[in-house]
Amino acid sequence: MAAQINNRERNVLIIGNNNELLKLLAVNVNKQSSLYDVTIILTSHFIADYLKSKNFDVIVYDYDTDNNNGDNLITQFHRQRPSIPIIVITDIDSPEHALKLLNLGASDFITKHAEFYRFLPRIITTNIQRSLLIESLQESLNRIEQTSKDESILNKFIVQIHSSLVYDEILDNLSRLLQEEFIASRVMICLKQENRSNIPISYKFQKQKLKSIREQSLIITRYLDMLLASQDNDPLVVLFDDSFDYANEIKLEMKYYDINSLVMVPFNYRGKLMGFLYLDHVDMVKYWNQSELFLLKRIANQLAIALSQAKLYQIVEAHSKTVDKLSALCNELTSVVSSTKSLTQQNDSLKENYVHFSKKEIEILRGVAKGYSNKQISESMNTTIGTCEVRISKLKRKLNLETRAALVKYAFENHLL
Repeated sequence: MAAQINNRERNVLIIGNNNELLKLLAVNVNKQSSLYDVTIILTSHFIADYLKSKNFDVIVYDYDTDNNNGDNLITQFHRQRPSIPIIVITDIDSPEHALKLLNLGASDFITKHAEFYRFLPRIITTNIQRSLLIESLQESLNRIEQTSKDESILNKFIVQIHSSLVYDEILDNLSRLLQEEFIASRVMICLKQENRSNIPISYKFQKQKLKSIREQSLIITRYLDMLLASQDNDPLVVLFDDSFDYANEIKLEMKYYDINSLVMVPFNYRGKLMGFLYLDHVDMVKYWNQSELFLLKRIANQLAIALSQAKLYQIVEAHSKTVDKLSALCNELTSVVSSTKSLTQQNDSLKENYVHFSKKEIEILRGVAKGYSNKQISESMNTTIGTCEVRISKLKRKLNLETRAALVKYAFENHLL
């Protein structure tokens, strides 16, 4: 037999074999507290069904009416619903008995002395409050543990993402770690490129024998349209059985690619969309919780920072190479100027030995000084290359110079350009 008395805020289950005592306890609990919904049940019934069918906040058990089966029932209650406080009512008043009950799983007990039932509501309230406090502390502990775990995972991703300043290495490290950490079937990183309206797939990492998703797929193109239209930075999760608009649009493609669930996470840098991460699962349906989605979002933000740093590094490296080239040219020019100065000084001391040039020699000398090849000089003078080479050799002998560069310097020093 089971009876229910009123609808209250907290659910109390009272169990025993003495039906009259159970009713007395139920009436007294309701009389002293308006917060409780009391259910009484005889231990001859299948108690497990009641524990499964309803969420109780506390169990009150009459220990002395079950013919030495009380210990087993307490153990059974505690094993089936370990978070529910169990208050045991007993005739035995001894420290040893109390310790045994607590070791079996009871959270409190009350002895049957005088009008003991009057104290039951207060004991119930105390145990419920203690249970709620323990539950709250456990939730806080779980949150701390989850946060610690997420931070550990994030740190692992940060090390991998920022271990390189090369685009391909960054994308490869991240993709492999995403696949490993979230057991994904496919991982794609789609990056927006300059002067392109779409976001091409920049990197793919997937299990063998899976179909490769194309850039023109509705999964990619429609999601990009949604991003550009709403500028929503929250992750998007799609399960195969979902029925919202985007899910319906891509359902056929999800079936074609054997996708049971997918998640896409956009990432920005300084308010500008850079791209998005894509992960899917083929062998199972992945139900993403808020903690995992928040972790993915933080990973995506780190990717945005890493890619921006890599781009800046490329620019700095390119400028550095340019500066090195300019430095080398400056050194060469310094050397040329120094040599020119020396030659000028020599020429000033030898002005009396001024050399006379013919018109053709001046023309050849100017061509050499301007960096023209023998072919170019010969074409400008309407003569053959061989004739040009002979005249250049004669110029060298005439000026007592050995190299073509020396001819250039000579022309520069004597203002023959």
